[in-house]
Order: sequence, then structure tokens, then C-alpha cells
Amino acid sequence: MPARSCSVKIADRVIYEFDGNVFDIASLADMVEEVIWVLPERINGKRDMAKFYDVSEAYSILSMETVLNSRYDFFEELPFADCIYSFESRKSLHGRLCVLGKNDFAAIFSSEPYILTIGCTGERAFLIDTHTGSLLVEKDNAHSMRKSLCIWLWERLQSAGVKQGTGQSLSLDTKTRSV
Repeated sequence: MPARSCSVKIADRVIYEFDGNVFDIASLADMVEEVIWVLPERINGKRDMAKFYDVSEAYSILSMETVLNSRYDFFEELPFADCIYSFESRKSLHGRLCVLGKNDFAAIFSSEPYILTIGCTGERAFLIDTHTGSLLVEKDNAHSMRKSLCIWLWERLQSAGVKQGTGQSLSLDTKTRSV
């Protein structure tokens, strides 16, 4: 769950703190590093360390521990039945990122067992892989940049051993009200 809870908390902080403001890469990187170092210590005693949690369960634990700045609803943007490497699923992911990227957003992408935070703020898209500590930030809001982000994601999942036939999910975080 650490990666899942970190991804949920990172999305929370992006939505709450950046809220569409243009940001510099250093401030985003500092925030991600802080979440990765601090959050697990705060919640590890509140969960079963042997259990694999999904995004909604991680969100529930973070909510109960009052570590989130707001309450969120999650909306599925991709059909999980689409296999991660199929032509249709690649087209779906790229298309959704292009549509969502017209506005600010934060979402949780998952393809078992990996989870990443993907979003856009201040017209710059980003991808955060808490498994490796990787942070990718696009230079601009161009269609070609979304494609390069997707290619990086697919290559990362392949190198990590995610198999053909594995489903994918893109859960859009939408703020419902302040805590």
C-alpha cells in the first residue's frame, strides 16, 4: 500500500496546493519526496502490512487518518478490461490524457501491481512513479508530449514485468469539499 497511499496523497497535494497554478519542477519534486519519506511512517501502523490495498482502500485509510486536505470522488476514465498493451488500450489512455489535459487534473493510473500519479497543472502534464522516485514533467501541453508520456509509461511497465493481458485503470480524483 505505500505506493498506493503515496499516489493518493500526492494527487491530493497537487489538487490542493497547486490548484492550476504554474509550478516549478523543483517544488513538485520536493513535495513528492516529502510524501514518500513521511507518509509511510505515519500510516504503516494503521494498516495490515501483508495486505494488498486498492486505491479506494488506501483513500479510506488516509481519510480516517485525516492526512488528506480534501475529500475526493474517483471516476474511472478507462475500461479496466482493456489490456495494457493492446492497440485499443494505448489509444484509450492517450486519448483520455489529451482530453483531461485540457484542464488541470490529478489521477491514479494502475496496472497491477504498479500504480502511478498522472496529472496536469498549469498546462504542464506530469507522471510520478513512487516505486522508483521518477518524476516526468512535460515541457508544454502538446499532443506529442502526451504521447511521449504514454510511451515512457508503457516502457516502464514492460521493464517492470507487467504482462500482456493485465488490465489498466485511470481513476480521476475530483475534489468534493474541504475537510
